[in-house]
Amino acid sequence: MKRMAVIFLLVLSFSLLAACGGGGDEEAAEGDTAVPLPVSNASDICALIPADRIAQILGRDLVGSPAAFDYYEGTTVSGCQWDGGKDGNGNAYFAYAAVLGPDAFTGFDGAEAIAGLGDEAYAVNGPDAEQIWVRVGNDKAVVAAIGDAPNREGAIELARYMLAFPVASGGGETAVAAPTIETTTDTAVAPTDIPLTTVPRKFSYAGVDFTVLDGRLTNRSLLDPNTAADQFRAELNIEGQNLSGFKADISNGTFRITFADGTAVEQLGVDPLEINETRAYAVSGDVLPTTTWEGATLTLSEADTEPLTINLTDEETITGQPMPLTTGGEATGLNKYDESIQYQVMDASIWLDGPQPGGFYIHVPLGQEFVMVTVQATNTGGQNGVSIYSEQFQILADGAPYAVSYDVNGAQAVTLNTSTEVSFYFLIPANAASIQLTVAADGKQPQQITLQ
Repeated sequence: MKRMAVIFLLVLSFSLLAACGGGGDEEAAEGDTAVPLPVSNASDICALIPADRIAQILGRDLVGSPAAFDYYEGTTVSGCQWDGGKDGNGNAYFAYAAVLGPDAFTGFDGAEAIAGLGDEAYAVNGPDAEQIWVRVGNDKAVVAAIGDAPNREGAIELARYMLAFPVASGGGETAVAAPTIETTTDTAVAPTDIPLTTVPRKFSYAGVDFTVLDGRLTNRSLLDPNTAADQFRAELNIEGQNLSGFKADISNGTFRITFADGTAVEQLGVDPLEINETRAYAVSGDVLPTTTWEGATLTLSEADTEPLTINLTDEETITGQPMPLTTGGEATGLNKYDESIQYQVMDASIWLDGPQPGGFYIHVPLGQEFVMVTVQATNTGGQNGVSIYSEQFQILADGAPYAVSYDVNGAQAVTLNTSTEVSFYFLIPANAASIQLTVAADGKQPQQITLQ
């Protein structure tokens, strides 16, 4: 655990050497200088963990100062609790963390194991929130939790802070030992992996179904995974599969991971995917040792195209779904031959992806959105039949006309008193306040049907 202590007290801008099972009077290595820190920092979890970082994890300001916390009926070595108040729905926001004696680490049969944390760690459904329990050698146990909403990454981050909290065993009691500033440069740092636990995550873009398969924050050497490198990095593996029936037109797309602390990692190389093609993407880049997954997002973007951003933690972002518009409206218009045709809107919705002539599927350009409309057209006056085609339809967005950008069915011939369904895509300005469908647009009696 010595390595974990060094890594995570970088958050406090100094390195500690916490020896599992060792006391505070352990001799420094030859040539090293060990300087005691104030005991108040060693004996107080509230002093160890920055309150502003807790506020970031909770996503809201704290109510009052951090307070001492006795979790386990008097056996707590040191504990702290933070109050984030309540939201408008009465949901309470809070966090707590405690260092306990080793005997508290019991009863985890059937609990979910957490890899890469202490000597042994589990996620447990506690009485008020999901808790992360960690065993550190034979000296101590650690418990951390975030509420009200589940926040495993945040609880893991709290637990990691406390891995460096030094505890010595003596005389049958657990005692707090004063930490030291370690000036040696030859302290070994162990390889560490912090997995992204909220995978898989799925999203759609330009007709491609993307899946975030796995991710990690790691300091493992790329040359020898059993040793640690000097720098932490983020790694994310993504798979894209094009089942849209169109070629996915993505040009010089960029994947970007943005972390809550402002750190960002980008990877180029998202290009057109052919029909039924599957492709793998690996996003990797350096991050700070204090970077966590909590609050991280993933963005896919192209030049002159609306970017798509999803959450990598917290509630999953739903993409590829339409926003319904009003259906059922109908009107009768006269085409350019004075023949009456009745039009009824069967389906209407806004999409962020859509097909284009030439067999391509695209994501919407900047400032635009797709409107897809399906219309049932009935020939009510053409004795010799009528033709239904794209020029008969327009979208009025805030009063401005927009022509069909993609005709799904092509021209349809309809005999008297029979019907056909046709579907069209339109590209219009995003967030238009009013949307109407014009039918018989090239005829002698155009009509409007309100969609929004």
